[in-house]
Amino acid sequence: MKRAPFLGAVAAVFASGCGGRSATGVLPARSPSSVAGTALNAADPAEPIPQNVLTNPILGEVRRFDGTVAPANWALCQGQTLQTTSDPSLFKVLGTAAGGDGKTTFALPKSSRGFIIAVAGALPTSPLMLQSLGRHMTAADSLGTGAVRAPIRTPSARERATLEQREKAAADARTLMASGIQPRAGVARAVPSDLQARIDADREQSRTVALSRLSAANRARAESLAASVLARSSTLPQAIVSLRSSLSADEANGVLDVLDATQRTFHTAYVASPRSDLLGDGARYVMSIAFTARQREQLDAMGDGN
Repeated sequence: MKRAPFLGAVAAVFASGCGGRSATGVLPARSPSSVAGTALNAADPAEPIPQNVLTNPILGEVRRFDGTVAPANWALCQGQTLQTTSDPSLFKVLGTAAGGDGKTTFALPKSSRGFIIAVAGALPTSPLMLQSLGRHMTAADSLGTGAVRAPIRTPSARERATLEQREKAAADARTLMASGIQPRAGVARAVPSDLQARIDADREQSRTVALSRLSAANRARAESLAASVLARSSTLPQAIVSLRSSLSADEANGVLDVLDATQRTFHTAYVASPRSDLLGDGARYVMSIAFTARQREQLDAMGDGN
């Protein structure tokens, strides 16, 4: 069975996937067409290509061809490598199915039989555009007079029942989700001024006690690191790493005891957990309290993840 003369850009994509194999092994069927020239396959010669096709090709269109020299705006399908910048429209149609890196190069399809591909011409955008070029879109033109339409397969009773069950399950799930309790945006409540004053006082006392558990050198180091974070000469993670390297185990345990006591003050159910990284946990807590209240406001205002 022979297909109609026009395969179009989609067929070119099929052809581009043939690599070194015969293009007819990839195309939907043999596309008849040729121009006058030396026949390369006398047993199965290509049929003439209509003149309007030759002179008004569609980019990427593939045709059977038995000549040795391709017509203008066409190229033999021999796997040639082209530059994406020099043929961007053709690259858009073919991609890298036939080869190339997809960045700077792509390839034309390669066939052991005679085929040509349109390397210039109109880019198909709609059926009206194809009709204006004299291309036909009927089933007979596309498939040939000997083609037989495949019947549309209808699902069996069992398949329809399965589909209905799935649709019902999906509908039930949507109904359940719609009827469920939906989260609502919480409304922040202002902390009473007397409670806020107590919280601030307790935090400042905890800060003073924790810093007193450090050596004078490490206390000064923590304050200096806080200043460097505010000056953007360091980041908070860098400051934590730097302080960790100078903390002793006794200092870390001392400040973390203060942390546990503070947490118990505000969270009655708080239970101190084992420290997986004693020095790291200690350094993180120290740097969280190394900033004064004023410095903490500056740090929050920076808002850059420090």
